[in-house]
This record gives sequence, C-alpha cells and structure tokens, in this order.
Amino acid sequence: MTRFNLMLADSDEHYIDSLGKYISSNYGNRFNVSIYTHQDAFRKLLGESLSKTDIMLLTSEFLFEEILNADAGTKIILTPSKQEKNINDFPCIFKYQPADKIVGDLISICSGMDLGADFLVKGSKKTRMVAVLSPQGGSGKTTIATGLSYQLGRLGARVFYLNIEPISSASFLMNLPENKCDMNEVLYHIKQNAKNMPVIIEKAIQHDKRLNVDYFASTGCSLELDELNEKDMSRLLSEIKGLGKYDAVVVDMQTGFNRFSIPVLLSSDALVIVTAPDITLSSKLSVFNKEMERIAAGTDWKEDCVIIHATNQISGHGSPEDFQFSQGYCDVRIPYLKDIYELREGTPVYNTESRINVYMKHMAQCLAEKLSLEPEGR
Repeated sequence: MTRFNLMLADSDEHYIDSLGKYISSNYGNRFNVSIYTHQDAFRKLLGESLSKTDIMLLTSEFLFEEILNADAGTKIILTPSKQEKNINDFPCIFKYQPADKIVGDLISICSGMDLGADFLVKGSKKTRMVAVLSPQGGSGKTTIATGLSYQLGRLGARVFYLNIEPISSASFLMNLPENKCDMNEVLYHIKQNAKNMPVIIEKAIQHDKRLNVDYFASTGCSLELDELNEKDMSRLLSEIKGLGKYDAVVVDMQTGFNRFSIPVLLSSDALVIVTAPDITLSSKLSVFNKEMERIAAGTDWKEDCVIIHATNQISGHGSPEDFQFSQGYCDVRIPYLKDIYELREGTPVYNTESRINVYMKHMAQCLAEKLSLEPEGR
C-alpha cells in the first residue's frame, strides 16, 4: 500500500519526537514520517527532501522562503494559538491538543484540498456486521451488545460499537468524552450527502480504552436520527464498513422494528436476538417472528446469516456450554446477574469482571468462528 511522505519540523525536540512516534506507531501504514528539529539541518536537506514530500507539518520558524515558493508538498502550520486559522495562506493546526486530534485535523485539511485523504483513513479489513435486537424493552440488549463488543476485542478483533437508539443508554456503559465531535455531526453530513464521509467519520470516532472498543459519542442525537431515512441509514452502515479498519461492527438497534430495521438487517452477517422472561414475551415474540419472516421473504436477506437467540435474566443457572450451533442457529440462556455494572466516579459502567463475561466470551468465540473472523489485533 502506498504511503504519504509526511515531514514534521519543530525546534521543540520532545514535542515533535512524541508526535512523530505517535503517528508512526498508529498510522505507520499510511505515513512515512521524517522529523527535523534544527533549522540548519532542515535547510541542507530541503532541496532533496521537498520533491519527495507529500505533506509538511511545521512551525512558522521553519517556514523559509524555499518553503513559501515551493510547489511540492501540502504545507500545514503547527501553531501554539487556537485562534490562528492560516499563516501566509497556509492552514494551521493547534499543536497543544491530543495527538489523535492533530492527525484528525491533518486528514480533514488534506481532504478539503482534494489530496485523496480518504486513503489515509481506510484499511483493508473484511468487516462483519453484527446486529443486536430485541422485541421488548429492558431485556439487557445494550448490555449484551457492549459485552459482545468487549469480548470480540479481547479476542484481538478491532471492533466498532454503533448505537442507533434514539435515546442511547450506552453512556452508562462507556466513558463518553465531553466537548468532542459526536454522532450528530456524522448524521448531519450523511443527510447532506457529503463526499468525504470516511474523513468525517474518522474524526468522530472515539475509543474506550477500558473496553478496547471504538464508538460514536451519541449525546443528544434523537432528533438527528429522526430525520434520517432508510437510504441514509444504509449509507451510514456502508461508510463504516467501507473504512475497512474493523473486523466487526456491532449495531445496537432500537427495540422492536422501525424504518431502520430493514437496512440494518440486510447489512448484517449475524443477528443476536435478546429476550428476557416476561408475561408479554410470548405475544411480542410471536409478532416479532412474523415480522422477521416477512422481511426475510420480501428482501435479499443473507441466507447464511448467523442467528443467536439469547434468553437473558433467567432464574437458575445457564451454562456457557449452551452455545451449540445447528445450521447457523443457536439458542442460549444467560442467568440473572447482579454484578453487570460497577460504579466509577458515581456513574454505572459495564463491569469487565462480571460473570456475564463468561457468557459473552463464548458468544464472541462462536461468532468469530462462524463469521470466519481473522483478527490481527489493534
């Protein structure tokens, strides 16, 4: 795969070395990084290096006349001021922010200049879509979707968790960041039919280090979701899958069926249907199954779609060994557990030490085998 040649120049050796190591470590398959910290050395190598440089990210002290007049390389200025947007007509990036944000700004600028920056955010993984759905509220659907994402990650898969509930409960399970790009921005650009969606999505992606899962912060996106149509949802799923950077995308669907159900189901390689003992379950499940049959009969639903029916919160003791597939279908039982959540700074979050992880681990292993996942780690 071709890589962009990225030149970094700043007299602050510790800063620019740290930034260079971060980019090389996390984006080594996309950038060849060269670092300069001394102006004299930079000048000597300038003539030879310029013609081979695709992007220059440098502080204003390295903005020599040769750089100003050179046609080669996209020039971006690292600035200590948040207010500066351009210097000498070159775009600026605020240097004192997290490294992932610097890279996001870098990719965004390159995308705006039509430099083929989509290449920078795309990988080559064959992504599998796993939909988690339920005919009833309170079944533990989001808990299972979160636990499955976590356990797939522990197997070495790179996982994206996508919650498309109007009012998401994922904030109680993951450490959502404050004041960062969230799902609203992604949905807005989907509706606007933006062309550079891979770059927009990349900037909105957050990472939960504790669970080792990527996701969108979905704070307050109920109205944005309401304005999406089926075509928009299909494109959102296609764009995330098209990134080619995830082994699995776990889609936490809204309870029951709505206009997004069909595009999600048609995109899915596996379904996890979650139910819980309830006096209304029988009637709800009957309606649910009829709707599933109608969708299967009237669409191009994948015939080899793997299906797991997880009965959650049962009394007594279920066994992880219940995970036995028969022609792509598996019926499992998960007991009622009290230790699924733990408090962190007064907020309940998913407990990675809960006994439910024994069941989630087996579910993840079965899905990885059935979907032929070949995770290579992060």
